[in-house]
Amino acid sequence: MTHIPLTSAATADLLKTYGSPLFVVTESVLRQSFRDFSRAFSGSGFPVHVAFSYKTNYLPALCAILHNEGAWAEVVSGMEYRLARRLGTPPGEIIFNGPWKTRDELETALAEGACIVLDGFDELDAVNSLAKDSTRPAKLGLRLACTDNNGWSRFGFAGDDAARVLKQIAGNPALDLHMLHSHYGTNLGDPDIYGNAAARLVQLAEQARELGLAPALLDLGGGFPCGVDLTAYAKAITDSLRPLTETSQPPPALVLEPGRALVDPAMQLVCTVVAVKDMPGGGISRRALILDGGRNLLSPACRETPRPLSAIGTDSNDQPPPSSYTPAAVFGPLCMPEDMLHDAALLPPLAPGDTVLVHEAGAYTVTQSMPFIRPGAGVVLMGPDGPALIRRAETDEDLFSRDILP
Repeated sequence: MTHIPLTSAATADLLKTYGSPLFVVTESVLRQSFRDFSRAFSGSGFPVHVAFSYKTNYLPALCAILHNEGAWAEVVSGMEYRLARRLGTPPGEIIFNGPWKTRDELETALAEGACIVLDGFDELDAVNSLAKDSTRPAKLGLRLACTDNNGWSRFGFAGDDAARVLKQIAGNPALDLHMLHSHYGTNLGDPDIYGNAAARLVQLAEQARELGLAPALLDLGGGFPCGVDLTAYAKAITDSLRPLTETSQPPPALVLEPGRALVDPAMQLVCTVVAVKDMPGGGISRRALILDGGRNLLSPACRETPRPLSAIGTDSNDQPPPSSYTPAAVFGPLCMPEDMLHDAALLPPLAPGDTVLVHEAGAYTVTQSMPFIRPGAGVVLMGPDGPALIRRAETDEDLFSRDILP
């Protein structure tokens, strides 16, 4: 993947103005990521709606840009639902997922006409109760559980239970089966997972049709990896959905819920080297770099595949040649051994005050940042008119403003 260029001078100006560490979102890359993703599925033969997964990164400015590009909203909490509405997203373009929705949240979403994706029988009972007093049928989705993936099998309904839900919906005119839904995980590198999931939804759609139900949407969820050619994913999905073009007229629309694939390429974390040391281990010493941003800001980078790292300006003529690059263990500033961003990043000689970029830092970073030991970082948007602060850095006062001394 090509990394977003930031010059040494531009980076120095950003850190001087907004502080370090600092998240940087490049608007042009974000918009292009959405367009590329949409284009990859545009030839499927089905109407396609791309719903951005809010939990991946619910920075309001970022969500607003994606909505401006035409994205729907996929939300998993009342907080995210309310944000989507404040940003002007029509209820008909909101998919309300997740294993727990409060009764008040369900009532609001039902009244406004958003699609509520049912996750369990308790939720179905709550919707049944609320729908009795509603002036419009409850717009519902049914999530099919992925029983061959234990980590994700807790969500949705298995086959027999899904059939029971279909029968209940068919027998209640206050309920409208609007969507069939499936989601199999995150960062999925195998397109066949999507093809198999789509085939299961086709079977469920046929069961629904036999009961007189006609879902308008088939949702294959998210989990698409960052920086890959999506052609094989589009083919796997549409090949499996093709039978519906013969049995359903018009065929249902295809919904996709990307998160990582849209925002990861568009965001970087700019960090400052605060210490360099030799770290003994196994009878040898190796170079260790300490940055001012770590697991508190980049939790996914510490538990998943390490994000790519680079030093500012290393390709310019006055920088050391590539032959001088050596592996370095890169740590954050936290007083905990797990605060490692990379165990062997190939970097040039660096000293305190130098700058390191953590690339592909848009997914699950801001939303999973934690106020552990150090406050959160600010976020800057690099737009057509230059940098704009879209979230200020957290302060001590922010962290302790809710506390009360008895």
